[in-house]
This record gives sequence, C-alpha cells and structure tokens, in this order.
Amino acid sequence: MKKIIPLLIVVLFFGSCNQFNNEPKVITVDNKYTLTVPSYLSENKSLNEEASLQYANLFKELYVIVIDEVKSDFNLALTENLLTDSYSPDVDGYANLLLDNFALSIEDFSASSIDKTIINSMNARIATIEGSVDGIDVFYTLAAVEGKNNFYQLLTWTLGDKKEDYKDKMQGIVRSIQEIE
Repeated sequence: MKKIIPLLIVVLFFGSCNQFNNEPKVITVDNKYTLTVPSYLSENKSLNEEASLQYANLFKELYVIVIDEVKSDFNLALTENLLTDSYSPDVDGYANLLLDNFALSIEDFSASSIDKTIINSMNARIATIEGSVDGIDVFYTLAAVEGKNNFYQLLTWTLGDKKEDYKDKMQGIVRSIQEIE
C-alpha cells in the first residue's frame, strides 16, 4: 500500500499536466478537413458512431464532434423523405434540419438566431443551443458548414454551468474547420 500511494500521486500529477496545456492542436481527418482543438482534448470514440472526429475532456466536461455528409446524399435524403418543401438542399436547409432535430431531442430547447458567416472560404451557419438532456443542463455550439462536396456538422457542448467558461473556446473550435483541397 505504501508503494501504491506515491505511484498514484505521480500518475495523477503527470495526468493533470495536460489539463493545463492550452496550446491548440490541429487534427486532420481522412484527408478531408482539419479542425483545431485545445490540446487538453483527447480522442474519444464513444461520443457518436457517425462522427468522423470525436474529442473530449471528461474532467473539463468539454466535447467536440464532426459529422461529414456528402451533399448529394443529403439532397437524396431530403427527396426520399419528402422534405424538399421544408428544407432547401443548401447550407441553410442543412442548418435548419439540424436545429429542428435538436429541438425534438432536448428538453426546454432554446436556440440563438442563426449566424450566417464564412469559415475559411466556406458558407457556414452557427447557432448556440441551451436546454437539458436527462435532467442535465447543457450548452451547445452547432455549426453547419458547406464544403466543396460535403456538409460538415460541428457540435461542441458542455454543461450549462460551464457555458461562460467555454463559449468562446467552442466558437473558436467550430470556426477553425478547414477543408483540404
């Protein structure tokens, strides 16, 4: 037991060192895009099975995923599901569909107005979302980005009481996406 305690202290110390490192790191995904995230986030493949990028820090309660979809697949899904009257086959329709789906799955849902912007030469729509999931208050930053052949859904989230701590960082993450030519 006496040998285990010093070992635990060393492990905790070195494990926590990365918690204070705020240097960003650039992640390249499938030679499609890059995203810059804080270095204290680590890959976590359990967040969303459809995501091509999944990073988290469980101690800080900060999470990031990216789901990329081929534009023609999105347009076909709209047609097959008879949604073309409700959603346009562009980044506006994509963003509105994402927000509508969130509204169905989050209790006490509220969203900011959609910010129409450009991120690294790509049309983008960004909104923040608040509500609760399973009784836990959450805060999200959602971005829908239109690349050359793909739409990118970027989602960052944290606990509601950490909103002020991370909202700027979350905006920075979603605004860092770059498509690889």
